[in-house]
Amino acid sequence: RRSVLGLGWSLLKPVGMTSVICIIFTTVFQADLLQFAPFVLIGMTFWGFITETVLGGCLAFYAGEGYLRQAKLPLAIFPLRVALGAGFHFAVMLPVILLAVMLTSGPPSLVALLSLASSLVLLFVVGWGLALLSGLVTVAFPDMKHILELTLQIVFYLTPIIYPPAVLAEQRFGSWILQMNPFSHLLALVRTPLLESAPASLEAWIVGLIFALVLLGLSIFGLSRTEKRLIFWL
Repeated sequence: RRSVLGLGWSLLKPVGMTSVICIIFTTVFQADLLQFAPFVLIGMTFWGFITETVLGGCLAFYAGEGYLRQAKLPLAIFPLRVALGAGFHFAVMLPVILLAVMLTSGPPSLVALLSLASSLVLLFVVGWGLALLSGLVTVAFPDMKHILELTLQIVFYLTPIIYPPAVLAEQRFGSWILQMNPFSHLLALVRTPLLESAPASLEAWIVGLIFALVLLGLSIFGLSRTEKRLIFWL
């Protein structure tokens, strides 16, 4: 509402960051722009979704405080609003990503696109779980939003978003970080079908599914423990 660019901001932020990173890497590290740009664009769009769900989830219940005081509503719908908003921004970027991939590597195969669709569903479930958990924890401990902002900055550099996974794997403990970081596997679920025109590895699927189930389990447990008391903490 009253925004000059409106939906354009959903495109401008990841495209702008991708442009800056590509200029730096192609100039300083002599990276191949045609191959590097889609790689970074996918990573930045993915990380934008994660960041939006986590930080937006921190304020989900505060934003819905007026509704919660008027009627008894399921608490899970407020983080769901955050996840849907982040998912919409991701969906706006998806045609741009597909266009960039087709211009540089050719169109992905039908199998890869089906795999991507399944990956996006799983990613949305993870986003909803992240929004719900961050919202519950922030209501109980308001400083958590600042802690999560710092944590996300650290995890950003521990996830192969702006550099190939092989770069991190070559470093000491790099392979271990890649294996233990669930966001690396979630990113592979999205990036592999687009850039390699093939489904992601079984390992990535297993880790992604386990991570989603853990988030859902913690979310259900948190809701069951705080549903009747949360309104008094707002």
